[in-house]
Amino acid sequence: MLTHAYGRRDARPNILLVTLDTLRADHASCCGYFRATTPRLERLAAEGTLFCHAYCALPTCAPSYASMLTGQYALTHRVVRNGNVLEAEQVTLAERVKRAGYATAAIVASFPLNSRFGLAQGFDLYDDKLPPESASYPISTFEGLTVSGGFDRRADATTERAGAWLERERPHDRPFFLWVHLFDAHAPYNPPPPHDRLFTVAANSPAEERSIAAYDGEVHFADEYLGHLLDALEAQDLAASTIVVAVSDHGEGLGQHGFADHGLLLYEEAVRVPVVFRWPGHLRPGQNVAAPISLVDLAPTLLDLASVPAQAPAMAGRSLARVLRGEEQPDLARPIFLQRRDYEPGSKGAPEIRGPQYGVRVGDYKLIDAPEDGVTELYDLAADPGELQNLSAEQPDRTGRLKKLLADWARLARAFSRPDLATEDIARLRALGYAH
Repeated sequence: MLTHAYGRRDARPNILLVTLDTLRADHASCCGYFRATTPRLERLAAEGTLFCHAYCALPTCAPSYASMLTGQYALTHRVVRNGNVLEAEQVTLAERVKRAGYATAAIVASFPLNSRFGLAQGFDLYDDKLPPESASYPISTFEGLTVSGGFDRRADATTERAGAWLERERPHDRPFFLWVHLFDAHAPYNPPPPHDRLFTVAANSPAEERSIAAYDGEVHFADEYLGHLLDALEAQDLAASTIVVAVSDHGEGLGQHGFADHGLLLYEEAVRVPVVFRWPGHLRPGQNVAAPISLVDLAPTLLDLASVPAQAPAMAGRSLARVLRGEEQPDLARPIFLQRRDYEPGSKGAPEIRGPQYGVRVGDYKLIDAPEDGVTELYDLAADPGELQNLSAEQPDRTGRLKKLLADWARLARAFSRPDLATEDIARLRALGYAH
């Protein structure tokens, strides 16, 4: 039962989804990082529920956002690299809430989320206009495509556009779903003043340390403008009637495991992100949930909280609404699945890529498996959070069980939406953590 009257006939909550691109969980001060990179995210977490062990389904921009918006793994929605198009048959969160009467808008800040790639499905407004004069990423081609206009838009301009929509353009007679995408923490790391001086290191420090300090400055810049959005909600008297979710799409290597970027590897620095949910009076404040969750859970959770009826097709994620309300504990043994984006063989200049790489976390153990690359790695994340000691040879039984789990998932995830799925396969999907 809703406890607030919102001054309109439709008393369902608004939804504000803020995505802070490329923010790894262990560089967010709300998750314990030693630098104060995310003070507004900390404040939001104190007012809501924080997850510091949330996992993206695939550590690349467009595939991860496709998973957030559809509640599906990439093996189902088939966006496995930037430049792929989310097909119209895939049903997005925006489409689901729009059918239920919501006004929908998105303000995105990078070319990989351009409307040509299908993520605009269900949005009344999809603002992907990126002026070239203000872009921080000076490239004209991307994934073999011509970049029209700029490649990205800074957080100040993005939140100014979002604030204008909240103040002047949103319908006032029905609830809204607004997605605001802040791209700033993505490379290249070039934080504007004064964020460029917050976390300085000595001029003769190694290049990697200087790069990390600049990355942290970009995170702080994005966090400040998250705060501007939250202030805009307050100014419009919308905070009490709005579910706010702040989340990242993936992390960043920053030199760990020999890789500075994201997309190639499935180590924690690339796949673990923070998530915060806030809805005053409805969700338990100050709750810090240590259990792992997946970003495929985002869409079903928001639909459940907003009382939007379940609609076909089913989603792979599961609702966390009862966890957010403090009514139940999360399932610590639920499998959390991961996959690497598709690459052309021999690309990236890193270890030669021959085929797919998948991962799964169950409890404290995580398996990374790339058979065609000859990679099988098992880590105890409780004892070895930096994933430095491969236990696959020492624990062959556990390794075998997790490899079987991954093989089942890779087979069944591709068939998830098929109407003729066998009864035994549906049962197996439930065992794999699907809410089918």
